[in-house]
Amino acid sequence: SLPASGKPPTTPPEHSALSFSSSQAGADPVYGHVAFVEQVKSDGSILISESNFKGLGIVSYRTFDAESAKQFTYVLGH
Repeated sequence: SLPASGKPPTTPPEHSALSFSSSQAGADPVYGHVAFVEQVKSDGSILISESNFKGLGIVSYRTFDAESAKQFTYVLGH
Protein backbone atom coordinates (compact mmCIF):
# COMPACT_ATOMS: atom_id res chain seq x y z
CA SER A 1 0.00 0.00 0.00
CA LEU A 2 1.11 3.56 -0.61
CA PRO A 3 1.67 6.23 2.01
CA ALA A 4 -0.91 9.04 2.24
CA SER A 5 1.09 11.03 -0.34
CA GLY A 6 0.30 8.37 -2.96
CA LYS A 7 3.99 8.04 -3.88
CA PRO A 8 6.10 4.95 -3.24
CA PRO A 9 8.42 5.43 -0.26
CA THR A 10 12.11 6.20 -0.82
CA THR A 11 12.99 5.53 2.80
CA PRO A 12 13.60 1.80 2.98
CA PRO A 13 11.33 0.01 5.43
CA GLU A 14 12.69 -3.26 6.80
CA HIS A 15 11.02 -6.39 5.40
CA SER A 16 9.72 -4.63 2.32
CA ALA A 17 10.34 -5.42 -1.32
CA LEU A 18 12.78 -3.34 -3.32
CA SER A 19 12.04 -2.76 -6.98
CA PHE A 20 15.03 -2.01 -9.22
CA SER A 21 14.31 -0.11 -12.43
CA SER A 22 15.73 -1.51 -15.64
CA SER A 23 19.56 -1.53 -15.53
CA GLN A 24 19.59 0.01 -12.02
CA ALA A 25 22.36 -1.50 -9.83
CA GLY A 26 22.93 -4.28 -12.36
CA ALA A 27 19.25 -5.13 -12.89
CA ASP A 28 18.00 -6.63 -16.14
CA PRO A 29 17.85 -3.91 -18.82
CA VAL A 30 14.32 -4.90 -19.84
CA TYR A 31 12.58 -6.26 -16.75
CA GLY A 32 14.42 -4.72 -13.81
CA HIS A 33 14.79 -6.78 -10.64
CA VAL A 34 13.27 -7.23 -7.18
CA ALA A 35 14.85 -7.96 -3.81
CA PHE A 36 13.91 -8.16 -0.13
CA VAL A 37 15.11 -5.61 2.45
CA GLU A 38 16.54 -7.75 5.24
CA GLN A 39 17.84 -4.93 7.41
CA VAL A 40 18.01 -1.14 7.59
CA LYS A 41 21.14 -0.18 9.51
CA SER A 42 21.47 2.83 11.81
CA ASP A 43 23.49 4.72 9.18
CA GLY A 44 20.66 4.28 6.64
CA SER A 45 22.41 1.58 4.60
CA ILE A 46 20.41 -1.50 3.70
CA LEU A 47 21.12 -5.22 3.47
CA ILE A 48 19.11 -6.99 0.78
CA SER A 49 18.64 -10.60 -0.24
CA GLU A 50 17.88 -11.55 -3.81
CA SER A 51 17.76 -14.53 -6.10
CA ASN A 52 19.13 -15.00 -9.61
CA PHE A 53 21.40 -11.90 -9.54
CA LYS A 54 24.58 -14.02 -9.40
CA GLY A 55 23.13 -16.89 -11.39
CA LEU A 56 19.97 -18.93 -11.80
CA GLY A 57 18.70 -20.16 -8.44
CA ILE A 58 21.50 -18.53 -6.41
CA VAL A 59 20.45 -16.49 -3.37
CA SER A 60 22.86 -13.66 -2.61
CA TYR A 61 23.14 -10.58 -0.40
CA ARG A 62 24.25 -7.02 -1.07
CA THR A 63 24.57 -3.87 1.00
CA PHE A 64 23.79 -0.42 -0.37
CA ASP A 65 24.79 2.81 1.36
CA ALA A 66 22.12 5.28 2.50
CA GLU A 67 22.42 7.52 -0.57
CA SER A 68 22.03 4.58 -2.94
CA ALA A 69 19.11 3.23 -0.90
CA LYS A 70 17.21 6.50 -1.48
CA GLN A 71 17.31 5.91 -5.24
CA PHE A 72 15.25 2.71 -5.12
CA THR A 73 11.49 2.15 -5.05
CA TYR A 74 10.07 0.13 -2.16
CA VAL A 75 6.89 -1.93 -2.13
CA LEU A 76 5.05 -2.09 1.17
CA GLY A 77 2.78 -4.89 2.34
CA HIS A 78 0.00 -4.81 4.86
